[in-house]
Amino acid sequence: MGYIKSFVIIFAFLSHVLSAQQITIVTENLPPFQIVQKNKEITGLATEIVREIFDRANYNHSIVVSDWSIAYQQAVEQRDVCIYSIVRLPFRESLFQWVGQITSASTSFYSLREKNIVLQNFDDALKYRVAVNENYASHHFLLEKGFEKDKNLYVLKNYNALLKMLEVRKDSIDLVLLNDEILVNKLDSPSKMKKYRKHPVIHDFRFDFFLACSLKTSPAVVQKLSTSLQSMKADNSLKKLTQKWQSRLDSGQ
Repeated sequence: MGYIKSFVIIFAFLSHVLSAQQITIVTENLPPFQIVQKNKEITGLATEIVREIFDRANYNHSIVVSDWSIAYQQAVEQRDVCIYSIVRLPFRESLFQWVGQITSASTSFYSLREKNIVLQNFDDALKYRVAVNENYASHHFLLEKGFEKDKNLYVLKNYNALLKMLEVRKDSIDLVLLNDEILVNKLDSPSKMKKYRKHPVIHDFRFDFFLACSLKTSPAVVQKLSTSLQSMKADNSLKKLTQKWQSRLDSGQ
């Protein structure tokens, strides 16, 4: 009985220590999944899901928003750091501990309507010059599909610059590859969508967004976060949060 009592005490102590840990969560401003409000409050579908995961796991946490390249490096290199919304790619598999999928977004090519570009299939896109963001899933996806940097693939560091590139450099950039929900939410009004032509030639192509943690984060923390996410799926909390944000996902309003 003494051994059992000691084990219980030790287990309770370790649980308390783990819960007392301060976890830093890094991300970028990416409406409607992560939204930085004027008062600096961070909201959005993915943000609400992540907060609920951490609350259920009873972990102290703070969310820090920065450029994706900075957030990504922090999550690769630092201790007790988690990141969202990150796409799980083969080359990233061993760089993180993966908590689980939290949401997803459909993806399409877009061009200026005035350029009258028509894509019948994905291979047609290879004839055009496409801009993407560095180290985004879209970047690596196009490289795998035969696009070549500085030939028909232009890599930018600023996500907000992608749409501007279509207009400012219309002689050198023909297409951008963007998440549909993110594009709708970046425009001030649905009427502005008329300026762009959507080319849905990547059938059933969605980016699954995950929550992941650095390799220097305790595996026990990651496991507890994963358990919290599974509990959200089991009691339909994840589904309800997605439904809550569905109109914003579809229209940007």
